Amino acid sequence: MKRPGTEKILSMASLPTGIVWLLLVSGGALAQDIEKPGVPGEIEISSKTRSSITLNWGASSDNVGVVEYRAEVRRYGSDYGQAIRRIIITGGSPEFASRAIALNDLEPHVTYEVRFIALDAAGNESDAWTQGDRSNTIRFRLGEGSTDDMRSYIFGHSLINHALGDSPRIQNVPFWLNELARQSGHKHNIDGQFGFLPDQILPPWYQWEIETVGSAWNESFKQSEYDNVIITAANFVQNWQRPDGRYVDASVSTTISRTDNDVRMTLDDYFRGQKAPELFYQYIDTSVLAEGLRILDHVRAETPEIRFYIYENWPPFEGDYPFPANSKTFKLYHQYSTGDFHGWWIEMQDRMNEARPEGKVMLIPAGSTISNLLSKLPELSSLTMDELYDDSAPHGKASIYFLASLVCYMSLYEERPPVNLTIPDTLPVQIRNEYQAIVDYMWN
Repeated sequence: MKRPGTEKILSMASLPTGIVWLLLVSGGALAQDIEKPGVPGEIEISSKTRSSITLNWGASSDNVGVVEYRAEVRRYGSDYGQAIRRIIITGGSPEFASRAIALNDLEPHVTYEVRFIALDAAGNESDAWTQGDRSNTIRFRLGEGSTDDMRSYIFGHSLINHALGDSPRIQNVPFWLNELARQSGHKHNIDGQFGFLPDQILPPWYQWEIETVGSAWNESFKQSEYDNVIITAANFVQNWQRPDGRYVDASVSTTISRTDNDVRMTLDDYFRGQKAPELFYQYIDTSVLAEGLRILDHVRAETPEIRFYIYENWPPFEGDYPFPANSKTFKLYHQYSTGDFHGWWIEMQDRMNEARPEGKVMLIPAGSTISNLLSKLPELSSLTMDELYDDSAPHGKASIYFLASLVCYMSLYEERPPVNLTIPDTLPVQIRNEYQAIVDYMWN
């Protein structure tokens, strides 16, 4: 019999051999099983087309035995939170044994979320979200074709695209992101323009040309039909003001018409114990938050359903961690990157979502993830500053942009990067040898 609220029941066969119904009897009364099953995990995409996808998940553990899995499918959009499908996988079915289900008749360019829940014979359900490093939820998005075409537009600067580096072809995120997508069977076109947020020109104008990376530009932003937009802020404002604080422009030759006064700021030289020369900065009558909302409102007016991301970059080397950093100061740098600096970007995301609840702005935590990786994965401890950074800004070597692209790929595609990635020897041997460990660490 079909249960209310379910789309289908895959099988109502008897329990598989090996699952035991345990009845504990004490004083003639039935002692109930109250222990919840563990969270199903290791959810992976095994195949997908323009309108279907096959998902695999890891087994849940239980003190008695799992007798059923449920998959709740949600549309990540205006009706997010409402399950549009609920699939029940009972013991004895082929899907229960293989822990694999196929979802058909899905829409392209729509983000779906699937949540798996395990049940035991007593009706106890596993936790609704995560348990330790196991997550029971996956999100995915299908494209118009089997190659899953994606189109991104980036309002960025040199911590995404280091066009003036010694090797500009590979010192950028789009190059590596395109390689990850290509080797996963996707097609990813990426366009962008340079500037800190107050300097970003609207309507968007196609500016970047990156070798091997395709362009989606078609006369105008609206006609180009982008799937997502990525913005990033300057990396030197986090110590000076909150996302909604008045913007301090540190450029020498600003021509922003909104400048209303000059402010004199004195910086301490922490290492010599002396006062640094007085520097002049300008307050601009805006904020990082206001500029992010300016771009969000414009692109949403032209493409209402476009996905919107904030790319978290990494802090400069200054103050307590000058460039080049030694082991002690590099540790301090990572602590700041994963602490207050990362917190600033979370606040930026939260404030944008508070201002535009329908925006569903999402953070791509590249900088803090890279710092966590470099400080906690022992196999990468031998990487030198020269293999990672060009300068104190810090513009990255190809290795940093490659690591950042992995975070971008997981955020945009919501899947693991390709397992058997062909990695050129332009990247340090430590990264090439530890690629799978890097992916596992980031994914978890």
